[in-house]
Amino acid sequence: MRRYESLQSLAETITVFVLYFVAGKLGLSLASLHPNASPVWPPSGIALVALLVLGYRAWPAVFLGAFTVNVTTSGSATTALLIASGNTAEAIVGAWLVQRLAFGRRAMETPRGVLGFLVAALLSTAVSATVGVAGLNLTGLAAWSRVPSIWITWWLGDATGVLVVAPFLLTWANHPRPLWAGRWREVSLLLVATVGIAWVVFTGALPVSSRATPVAALCLPPLLWAGFRFSPREVATGTVLLAVAAIRGALQKTGPFAGATPNETLLLLQSFLGIVSVMALAVAAQVRQRRSIESELHAVREDLDRRVEERTHVLSSVAAERRRSDEKFHDLLEAAPDAMVIADTDGRILQVNARTEMMFGAPRTELVGSQMDNLLAERLRASTGGPRESGLAGSRLRSMGEGGELFGQRRDGSEFPIDISVSPLETEQGLMLTAAVRVPWAVGLNVTVIVQFAPAAMLVPQVLVCEKSPAFVPVIPIPVKFNCVLPTFVRVTLCGALLAPTG
Repeated sequence: MRRYESLQSLAETITVFVLYFVAGKLGLSLASLHPNASPVWPPSGIALVALLVLGYRAWPAVFLGAFTVNVTTSGSATTALLIASGNTAEAIVGAWLVQRLAFGRRAMETPRGVLGFLVAALLSTAVSATVGVAGLNLTGLAAWSRVPSIWITWWLGDATGVLVVAPFLLTWANHPRPLWAGRWREVSLLLVATVGIAWVVFTGALPVSSRATPVAALCLPPLLWAGFRFSPREVATGTVLLAVAAIRGALQKTGPFAGATPNETLLLLQSFLGIVSVMALAVAAQVRQRRSIESELHAVREDLDRRVEERTHVLSSVAAERRRSDEKFHDLLEAAPDAMVIADTDGRILQVNARTEMMFGAPRTELVGSQMDNLLAERLRASTGGPRESGLAGSRLRSMGEGGELFGQRRDGSEFPIDISVSPLETEQGLMLTAAVRVPWAVGLNVTVIVQFAPAAMLVPQVLVCEKSPAFVPVIPIPVKFNCVLPTFVRVTLCGALLAPTG
């Protein structure tokens, strides 16, 4: 693994060195003011991207490339070392500024990043121009009188190299695979328009004066088209194609920037290319950022819809389960053998079953909403303290009226003996009270037992008639061998024994 990494690092160093050397030789071939100062310097963009993509470990390749280019041009090793040091420092400072001001490799993806990249390009290239011109002057290769013009040429050439070449290399390094599926026709038309307009403008094919500088504005629409329809990568590519066509026209002394000297022509052209590049990249970055925000909003909206759908499904399931529970509870309540009353902690009745309606002779609509105390005989309501106190007395099941008898009161005012068992019930709505109301067996009943004649040891169905109790009285088979009328105390005793609750 280490050997592979070493070989990879060596290959990267050689690649950067070769690219820098070839681009440097092309740039110096356009120098006219001084052999070592060219208004067109693509290596500055190559060096910056190398350090942004590969890291600061790529600086030796930049240094070697700059040294080789200059030493083969000026013939002075000292001058070449000074210039190479300035070029390397430019790349390091530029990479550091881009990391701090323009989000590093993502500089072309936001307008703020493009602005920060512009600031980094203008500041870092001043380092190379200052060190390089000072080296030329100290070694006697440039007189003091020519220092300002050489410095401007050096700085502007390096800055334009960063603004034109670096975005092209950086955007393709970040997104090497084009996403043009189904749009090849538009891409081809855009390419033809960019190259065609640049050729017409910078070759003097238009029937206007070669000094008509506003004609250069015709180069902007294709770049804006690329910015709105595609991405900063396509804008940077179009800018490089425009620069190649413009430089070719400048060398032929044609186009809107044709000046008195080749150096002046190239300086004007480089200024135009730098401004156009920044403007088009800023527009493309703004469009890309807007698309990114829209995409994120769309993703958030889809995620929110999905969560709402899931929550709705969960709530629907919970609601259905709750309905089933309520139905089951209602069925159990209605099937209870006792009169069941559910009330809140204030004693207000919330729900009753059919047995309660039968026992108290009142419809459910009349019972619900009234106080539990109203189920008692009117003469007992003030003395018992009501069901509320009994229900809140504790969590264990207890009976009201312990130590004394309770009487209920029907709707018609008649009274009858009852037992009430009250217990607390924890629910989602809070604490509630449940009361089971029943009529005590063999208490206050006038029961008549009718014994019919039957053969000995034969079971005869007997009927127990409860005159005042609404409770259900079963038919009980009694084995008898005689036909007689039982005394009163026997009737009561037998009825109490037979009807007493079990368990």
